[in-house]
This record gives sequence, C-alpha cells and structure tokens, in this order.
Amino acid sequence: MDELKDTQGRRLNYVRISVTDRCNYRCTYCMPAEGVVWQDHAHIMSFEEILDLCRTLVSLNVRKIRFTGGEPLVRRGMVDFLLKVREQFPQLKIALTTNASLLEEFSDKLKEVGLSALNISLDTLNPVKFKNITRTGDIEAVFRGIWSARNAGITGIKLNTVLIRGFNDEEIEDILQFAKKSEVLLRLIEFMPLGDDVW
Repeated sequence: MDELKDTQGRRLNYVRISVTDRCNYRCTYCMPAEGVVWQDHAHIMSFEEILDLCRTLVSLNVRKIRFTGGEPLVRRGMVDFLLKVREQFPQLKIALTTNASLLEEFSDKLKEVGLSALNISLDTLNPVKFKNITRTGDIEAVFRGIWSARNAGITGIKLNTVLIRGFNDEEIEDILQFAKKSEVLLRLIEFMPLGDDVW
C-alpha cells in the first residue's frame, strides 16, 4: 500500500485540513483589528473536492483528519459534510477544532458524526478579557457550547488555552478547575508571537 511520507521518510497518518479562512472572531494574536481579506468562495475547495482529498489521503494510509479554519462551523453545510465523511470512511478518526461559539447549535448533529476529538480554544474565563482578546466574542456562548457538547455525549473534548504572560497566566488554576468541572482535558499552549503587528 502506498503511504504518505515526509522528506525524512516518516509515515504520516494524521492530516489537518483547513476548510475556511473565515472566523466570527477577530482575535488580537490572530489577525489585525481591521480584519483580513477573505478568500472568495470560488477560490477555496468545495466540500466535494475536500471529500476527494480525504479519499486520496485514506488510500495513503491516513487514519485521522482534523478539520480546522478559521472557524470551521461558520462554513455553511460543515456538519452535513462531516456526516458524509463519516459515511464514506467509517474507520477514519475525525477531529474538529472550534472556538465553541456555535457548538450549541450543532452539538446534536456533531454527536452523530462520531468525532474522535473535539478541540475547543478558550484563553480566559473572564468575560471582559474574552471580549478584548476576541474583539467580537461572547464568552457565555462558548460556555453554552461546551456544555451542550458534553450533554450531547460528545467525548474526547480538549480545551486549548494559549498562555500569555500578563493576560491569563494568573488564571491557570481557575481554568484547570473549569476543565475539571466540565470533564474536559486541558492543554496549555505556549504563546508564539508571529510578528511586529501582533503580540
């Protein structure tokens, strides 16, 4: 069987696919205040093309695909697409990374997908800090999304928190307790500045 390998000859069985560059947040460490120029819909892969890509990857012994963005759930038809992926590739591990702001709407259908992992980005529990860092976000929608995913029976939920000195480093214990209460796995991620125009 043909396999996907990197330049060092290592077998690759896990691939990330970004389905959109669009997001309903404008996080300060992700994009400038004025936002970015979105790709025209005609210039991004259709779901049919992504499904063909998945088929090729599975044929190359890829066993897990993570779908990301931007925010993947802002793309219309995303959950129906994931259901098609599950239907065509029942043994494939399907993972999703989201900011959880839309999870309340989609949790029940995502349960049908049978996700192997659901990663949720959340850098603070403080509503004011959250509003400042996302510029547009409502932290209560995120909390509702997390609980709706748990109540729907989705397992393998991870909370991704980027640690930023002077912003959320004093919240580590509170975030840990929140993760414990929510029965999700907390992952602390090192903040990596991208350039002069971001933190």
